[in-house]
Amino acid sequence: MKKYNVDLKKVFSHGRIKTDFIGDFLYIMTQTQNNRFYSHEMPINSFVQIPQKYRLPLRIDIRAKIDVPSMFLILGKGHVTFGTSFLDNRRIGDIIEPNPKIVTAFDNNIKIDTFYDFSVIYDLKYMQILINDEEKYYSKSEKYMKSPLLETQNSEGLELKIAGSKQSNLIIATIAITEFDRDELINFRLKPNNSDRRGICLSIDRKVKTNYEECISKLSDEIKVEIMNIDNFLLSNKVLKVKRKIEGTSQACKINYVSTHGFSYALHVSETIVDHFFWWYMVSNYTYENKYMGQKNDMTNETLKKVSEKYPDIADHLASYFDECNSCSKNCHVKKVYEYNGKKILACHGKMIMNMNVSTFKNMNIMFKVLSELING
Repeated sequence: MKKYNVDLKKVFSHGRIKTDFIGDFLYIMTQTQNNRFYSHEMPINSFVQIPQKYRLPLRIDIRAKIDVPSMFLILGKGHVTFGTSFLDNRRIGDIIEPNPKIVTAFDNNIKIDTFYDFSVIYDLKYMQILINDEEKYYSKSEKYMKSPLLETQNSEGLELKIAGSKQSNLIIATIAITEFDRDELINFRLKPNNSDRRGICLSIDRKVKTNYEECISKLSDEIKVEIMNIDNFLLSNKVLKVKRKIEGTSQACKINYVSTHGFSYALHVSETIVDHFFWWYMVSNYTYENKYMGQKNDMTNETLKKVSEKYPDIADHLASYFDECNSCSKNCHVKKVYEYNGKKILACHGKMIMNMNVSTFKNMNIMFKVLSELING
C-alpha cells in the first residue's frame, strides 16, 4: 500500500480555469461549461491535473466544498460528479470505456458552501463512492472491470483531474490517493449500507399534486427570496405574457415559465440544489436561416444592448451565462451567434445556463424587467 498526499501547489491547470491559494486551500474558478456527458465521452476541457499517474486498485480522498453545483472527479477516461440536480443522470462514467448513452446515477446531493469528504474506490472487482464516509454507490459490475484494455492502460497509469462547472468556485483542502496491492481490497467493503443498488436516478413524480412553495422549500432562504421575486414579476407582468407550469416535488421539481413572445425560463430543483436556464426557444415547425430549427422571436442582442446601457456590470454577467458551442456536431442546426461589446458569442441553442449564486437570480430579474421595457416599446 502506498499513500500519496498531494501537494496542492504542484497541480497544474488546463483550459479556461483560474487557480489561487488562500491559506492552505486551493481555489479553482471555472469559466466555461464542462458538463455535457450526455453527448461526449469526456467533455471536461477545463480542469486541474495531479502531476502523477496512478494504478488500480486505488482510493481517492478529497476534502472540498463548492459554492454552486458541481464538482467533477476525473480518473482516466471516466468521471464521478458530485452536487447536481435530478437532470444529471450520467453521474458516473467508466474510466476505460465511457459511453455517453449509458445512464448511471447515485445520490450525490450535497449542501453548498459546506466541506465534505469525498471518497471513490476503484478496485479491480468493485467500485464504491462515499460522502462523509457514508456509502452512496456500490457496484461489482462496472465496465472497466472486464475491459480487455484495462491491463494495458492501468500499467501505464491513469491521470487524475478535478474540475468544477461553469462559474463555480471549488475549494480543495486536501487530496490523498492510496494505491493498494492487487489483492489487498478483495471482498473488502467500507461501511456498506446493506444495499447492492447500482445507484438511484431521481425523476419528476407527475402523479403528485404540485405545490410551488413545497418545490422550493429545501432551498436556502436567500435563494427562495430571489426565486419568489422573479416568480412574482413574471406572473404579474402583463406585457411578458407568461404562464407557469410546475411538475414534481422538492426532491425533483421543474418550474417552467413560458411566454407567448417566444421565450422560456426553467428551474430544476433537487432539494438544496437548483439550476436554471433561459432561451428564446427553438422549435422544429419554424424555418430559420434555411434550417429546420427556428424561433418565433429572439431579442437577445437588443436585451444585452439595453442592459449594458443601464447596468454595464450586469450585462457582462449575462453575456457570460451563454452555453458556449463546443462543435459537438458538424451539421449543427441550433447554434446561435450573438454580439456583445464588440465580440461574437456562439451559443448552443442560444441558451443561457445559470448557477446558484444569489447575484445570478438578481441579474435575471433585472434582465426580465429590461425585456419587459423592450417589448412594451
